[in-house]
Amino acid sequence: MHSALKLRRRRQAAANLAQAKHDMVAFVEAPWDHAQVEQIPRLLEEVSGALDMLALHDAAQLINGVVLFVETELLQYRRVPNHEQMDALADSLASI
Repeated sequence: MHSALKLRRRRQAAANLAQAKHDMVAFVEAPWDHAQVEQIPRLLEEVSGALDMLALHDAAQLINGVVLFVETELLQYRRVPNHEQMDALADSLASI
């Protein structure tokens, strides 16, 4: 892959990841306004795709797990995550 394209993908992935983190903080501070997390799956799916293209498959799989949790628990069932779940989400997003 061309280095300029790789750089562009990394920058977009970093911007999307930063926005997803911001949205998660807004969700907690709202408090628990599920509208705050509606864009997170799309943002993180783009991050996951970029990570896969950069051959960072483990990181992409971690992001896919976060997407599944957000889609299912937060958006579909409108649950409020417990302390352990929030810690796991924060750790997952911070590790990328």
